[in-house]
Amino acid sequence: DYVGQYNEHAAGKGAGFKKDDVIVRVADETRPMTESELFRFLLQNKFKGDKVPFTVMRAGEKVELTMPMQ
Repeated sequence: DYVGQYNEHAAGKGAGFKKDDVIVRVADETRPMTESELFRFLLQNKFKGDKVPFTVMRAGEKVELTMPMQ
């Protein structure tokens, strides 16, 4: 499973996430997080409609993405 795989309207897919992307930064956070910690961080710090910046590693390159909170 990977972010955005489920349908053409998925937020992750629309934001540009691809299979095998590794999240290395979300907003200003660069510390390692489990999936649960990531969800908790987003729910506690972001609101519906906020555009959240992500940095992912893709094939050895950093890629900047932005995904709206739903």
